[in-house]
Amino acid sequence: MDEHEATIGARLRQFRLRAGLSQAALAERANLSPAAVATLERGVRSAPYPRTLNVLAEVLGLSAAERAALSWCLEREPEAAVRLAGLLWPFWRMRAHYREGLEWLSRVLGRAPEETAAWARAALGAGILARDLGDMTTAHTHLAASLACSRALGESALAAWALRDLGQWHIQQGAYGPGRRCLRAGLAWARAAGDERGVAATLMIQAQVAAVGGAIRRAQVLNRASLAAARQAGDRWLICAILLQLGSLAVDHGDVEVALPLLEALRVAAHERQSPRGLAAALVDVGRVAHARGERTKATALLRDALRLRHGLGDRLGSLECLEVLAAVDACADPLHAAWLLGAAAAGRRVLGAPPSRRVQRDLAATVAAARAAASPGAFDAAEVAGARVPLEEAIAQVLADGRDPSTAPAAGAPASRDRPASRQGTV
Repeated sequence: MDEHEATIGARLRQFRLRAGLSQAALAERANLSPAAVATLERGVRSAPYPRTLNVLAEVLGLSAAERAALSWCLEREPEAAVRLAGLLWPFWRMRAHYREGLEWLSRVLGRAPEETAAWARAALGAGILARDLGDMTTAHTHLAASLACSRALGESALAAWALRDLGQWHIQQGAYGPGRRCLRAGLAWARAAGDERGVAATLMIQAQVAAVGGAIRRAQVLNRASLAAARQAGDRWLICAILLQLGSLAVDHGDVEVALPLLEALRVAAHERQSPRGLAAALVDVGRVAHARGERTKATALLRDALRLRHGLGDRLGSLECLEVLAAVDACADPLHAAWLLGAAAAGRRVLGAPPSRRVQRDLAATVAAARAAASPGAFDAAEVAGARVPLEEAIAQVLADGRDPSTAPAAGAPASRDRPASRQGTV
């Protein structure tokens, strides 16, 4: 085969067969969908982007020369980039390449000659990645465009997906009425399309909304229906997400002994599958369990690990959640640090335009009440104001650099130690 005439599909198939892998096995090891691998091998005139290429090369054990040949092929076949980008954005999200994925998707969407189903899928991915980054304006623009295109083309499953994520967008903005309407419409479109995965995902989000509103029995019913649909679809990642949600619900209502084994198992699974997003989510909930059991040192360590992961991924909303839960852990033992964290998190939410959900509002109110009760008069407010003045990146860096043992924290109202961040010293 002439190196300068070979297609990416032919080369990928050649290397895969040499490695003794089926398409499904390659997809599994590279954390790609089987459809993405099959599309490449069919000779779609496009190619993976650099990070995807590196993963494929590692899985297939390619030499430097072979990687260079593949790269050359990639540069020669750009025409169907939008189609491949639409297939690959879930991989970018799984590996938490949010910013790079959004940049690639924005490029291919702008260059596409027409708005096809592939364009709608790519726009959907751009909206989801933008939302993960906390860029809510860009997220809404892409999600709305994907929905309009999907509806115009009669792509029911894609329209259902776009409606589901628009519903989540509204919920995150505190607009529960529009959010619920989008979710109901999305569920109807998914059922009409026979999309069991879409049905499961929408039911899962509806369960979240029900739990936030205090409708626990309805949340449990929706979660069970969601789990059944996910199992019918055979989507193991969605099954894990639903089980994680069930564990979180158990934590919220004090059933920590039920939640802990489930969350620990999910943490191990996420680590083994190299899913930093899943691992961070599991760490947060295991940290909440540790807090509920009075294990403050363990809870703080777990939440710092989650914060480190989310900060490294560029997940600003997730990082804010970590700061808020860390504040809950510190509320009674170190109320001024809790106030500082709450101020930093509240300022970050204002910058991102992402107000807390109703459930988070309730949790924050409880944290504030506990910290105020433990702090000296006026000290809580001063610490909260000081935290709000610190840029989010700096606040996160200070929390991650603070390696002190929480069990040795000073009592409420005591002077701050020298090793505590300077901005926090000024609040005491």
